[in-house]
Amino acid sequence: MKRQDILSILMTFFVGVAAGAYVFLVGFAPTIAKLEVPNQEKLDSLTIEGEVYGGCRDTCPSFQILGDGSYRYLYSPTFDDPQVIESGAIPYALRRELQRNLTETALVNQSQPKSAVVCNSYSDGVDVRYTIIKDSEKFVLDSCNTQVELNSQLWMSIKKTWEYLENKSGQ
Repeated sequence: MKRQDILSILMTFFVGVAAGAYVFLVGFAPTIAKLEVPNQEKLDSLTIEGEVYGGCRDTCPSFQILGDGSYRYLYSPTFDDPQVIESGAIPYALRRELQRNLTETALVNQSQPKSAVVCNSYSDGVDVRYTIIKDSEKFVLDSCNTQVELNSQLWMSIKKTWEYLENKSGQ
């Protein structure tokens, strides 16, 4: 190779590096700088705890989901096995659906107490209780003791969360 060819290749390389750095700094760096890292206050603004109670006794599953989508799921693989804790993060689409359906109106309406005549947990069945803390307000939804609407978007999105956790754990 001639000296001119080597010089042309080197100049092309340095111009490419300079152009790439410019595109990164002007195009991508501002986007990355705007990505919001949640602080502890935002993570504490949403907590969902779900528990099953009744006929399953000591093997009832439960979960906790934080505002950032991280979860802890406690379950028994089989009836006599000790409980196992699994952790991870729920998919973004599921987290977004939960946050969209956790409206103030739905939470207030469905957390109103009711006098239950007969609950599933009374006759060796199971009931579900959700404790939801949203923006420092606590709501308790209970399939036995509160005015839950089993076909509501809120209840169905929480049900999808249970199904995701059960399928993820291989139950």
